[in-house]
Amino acid sequence: MKKRILSVMLALFLVIGICPILAFASEDEFTIENGVLTAYNGPGGNVVIPDGVTSIGMAAFMGCENLTSITIPDGVTSIGGDAFHGCASLTNVTIPDGVTSIGQAAFARCKSLNSITIPSNVTDISFMAFFGCESLTNITIPDSVTSIGQNAFEDCIGLTDITIPNSVTDISYWAFEGCTGLTSITIPNSVTNIKDDAFCGCESLTSIQVEDGSTAYSSIDGVLYSKDLRQLVSYPGGKEGAFTIPSSVVSFGNAFGGCTSLTSITIPSSVAWIWDAPFSDCKNLVSIQVENGNTACSSIDGVLYSKDLTRLFSYPGGKEGAFTIPSGVTTLDFAFEGCNGLTSITIPDSVTSIGIGAFGGCENLTSITIPDSVTSIEEMTFADCKSLTSITIPDGVTSIGSVAFLGCENLTSITIPDSVTIIEESAFAYSSNMSHMSLKDVYYSGTMAEWDKIDIREGNFVLTSATIHCQDGVLNEKPTLTPSPGPTANPTPTATPTATPTITPTTSPTTAPTTSPSPETNFTDVKESAYYAQPVAWAVENGITSGIGDGKFGPENSCTRGQIVTFLWRAAGSPTPQTTTNPFTDVKSSDYYYKAVLWAVENNITSGIGNGKFGPGNSCTRGQSVTFIWRAVGSPN
Repeated sequence: MKKRILSVMLALFLVIGICPILAFASEDEFTIENGVLTAYNGPGGNVVIPDGVTSIGMAAFMGCENLTSITIPDGVTSIGGDAFHGCASLTNVTIPDGVTSIGQAAFARCKSLNSITIPSNVTDISFMAFFGCESLTNITIPDSVTSIGQNAFEDCIGLTDITIPNSVTDISYWAFEGCTGLTSITIPNSVTNIKDDAFCGCESLTSIQVEDGSTAYSSIDGVLYSKDLRQLVSYPGGKEGAFTIPSSVVSFGNAFGGCTSLTSITIPSSVAWIWDAPFSDCKNLVSIQVENGNTACSSIDGVLYSKDLTRLFSYPGGKEGAFTIPSGVTTLDFAFEGCNGLTSITIPDSVTSIGIGAFGGCENLTSITIPDSVTSIEEMTFADCKSLTSITIPDGVTSIGSVAFLGCENLTSITIPDSVTIIEESAFAYSSNMSHMSLKDVYYSGTMAEWDKIDIREGNFVLTSATIHCQDGVLNEKPTLTPSPGPTANPTPTATPTATPTITPTTSPTTAPTTSPSPETNFTDVKESAYYAQPVAWAVENGITSGIGDGKFGPENSCTRGQIVTFLWRAAGSPTPQTTTNPFTDVKSSDYYYKAVLWAVENNITSGIGNGKFGPGNSCTRGQSVTFIWRAVGSPN
């Protein structure tokens, strides 16, 4: 009956000339295989999908910028990953009730989409499903949905209100990050798991409430806590003024990320541990105080340190002017991230490595003094330091990390010592919102022959247009950029696996092959008597690794994050990721670990290191490695 009424109304509107005519696309505009629409090749506009289609395949309409509306037939039961990703003009879509699954990033970056109703048979709002739908003001979530996935509604800036049904149990990482129009939210009593940063960067959010009867969470003055009040889960990004953390709290993770209205905070003596960059992007925060008696951290002049003063945890983002880091500090990971008031910094010689993202996004930083004690500059260290015009890297530095100077648009000159042996991927590169980078002169303390020996990885295109001044003259040839190597010299092993290894969510993380391999590996650095000989043989036999080249395995070498997830991915049988959406700016489709990283994100094995980065070249600590493995086997109790 409803269809008949709609048909009559449509006919009437056509007669009086106030309704646009739908574009009934010809069959040759679609590629359909066994009921699956795999590709659309038409001009866009108002498109009607033909009857008989039962599934919209992965990336079927991806990037169709002229698509304005889509009519999906009732027979469709699934919408694949990236199906409408980047359809920037799509304003209207009606999803039929028969749809049971909406794939990852299915409607990501549909910037004109203003409302949507999710069918009542859908149980999961998947990874990045509506990411970047900035015009979305209304969404109806049915009570069939049990989980809201990672980045599901990130950067939906037009969303001012959302009702989470009482069926939802899980809200994942960054689910509502950057929803700057969201003013309040109520957590139903069915929710038992809210991940870190779920509401990060919600600048207008002033209150997070919890329904009565929740066994997992509670709310006091609009701040979200665990039920027992021992964990502060999320502080509303738009809540203004000073805040004192209650004395019952022992941990707070990244609960304050992007709280732009927070001006000062007091940490009680009960807090037992501190997350990296706990107050990142708190642009108006001027003071962080710690109560006497706290055994985990301390505060000096409003700056947060570890108790022994060897680690600088967080510098207030609203604190203005120059700063000298106290002598004795050794670790700076993300410590100054987003500190726009910082203008100059002096680093003591107790620091040997400038940590990951240490000064990322310090847009007004114009001067930095790096001591000779520093031997490495890690990933993202100075990314988006837009006011930095020149920098001298001291003698002794051997490596410059990936995207270390990404987006430093006014950097015109840099001095690089002859101790540098590697410049990692995109260390000197444009950011997504830049058309150029101003780097004109590189002053190298070695000879032209020594410069040619530096391993300059791909993505450093800025160096190819700069003038390289060496001791013995100006380099006439452009630097050669080398591709990023994988964890093996031969990514496709010649040995055929005897069995496809699997990683099964059980209480035991063991993934042994059906037969025990011989300890013989043919690696010159793996002795048969070594405790790792048989595991190495197993890994070779199952196509997980073929070593590092030159007949060596490198058992004493450290592993990177990219290598570890690649090992896990291969151990799982190298499954094809369900989505082509890449959430990380430092992972490219040409990288050997690209599919492994996408797989790891899909399976909640990793969510990166923050700021849209995965850190593939970072050393993977023992803690990170065992966490990856634990998550890969289903996070067993």
